Amino acid sequence: MMKRVSLVGLLMALLGGLSLAAPAQATNVGNEGCTPGYWKNHPTSWEEVNPTALLTFDHTSVAFPPFAPSSSDLDGNGTADTFMDALNFKGGAGLVGAERILFRAAVAAWLNAANEGVGYPLRRAEFVAEVNAAIASGDRQTMLDLAAELDTLNNLGCPL
Repeated sequence: MMKRVSLVGLLMALLGGLSLAAPAQATNVGNEGCTPGYWKNHPTSWEEVNPTALLTFDHTSVAFPPFAPSSSDLDGNGTADTFMDALNFKGGAGLVGAERILFRAAVAAWLNAANEGVGYPLRRAEFVAEVNAAIASGDRQTMLDLAAELDTLNNLGCPL
């Protein structure tokens, strides 16, 4: 009986140790983040998307929802906004201004989380859903609060 209990205990310890090990992930997680300015000036560092990808592009094939802006033309230039456009958003008054501020931070967060060289603390599915919920809320302060949170993470220090 003692051998069986010891063997079961050993098996449980081994299995418990295995479950504590980090699972294989396509995304490096840590405490790093590059700013929107970095991504704007280094498009060759982008992974999984190119600068002309639309904010609304359907990237569900990589297991997270697309962004859902209130308009496909937040900068008012008459064309659908791209990831690069979002990095160039300046903000502004009202809901559209808050949404621009949020998308500038959110696109940088997306690029951080997509890049294997950056140990970003969030996974894309987590914050894309939060961004879409903030937009859907129609509340300027909710959008600005989330933008500030993402901006803090985007300024953790860029290893690239």
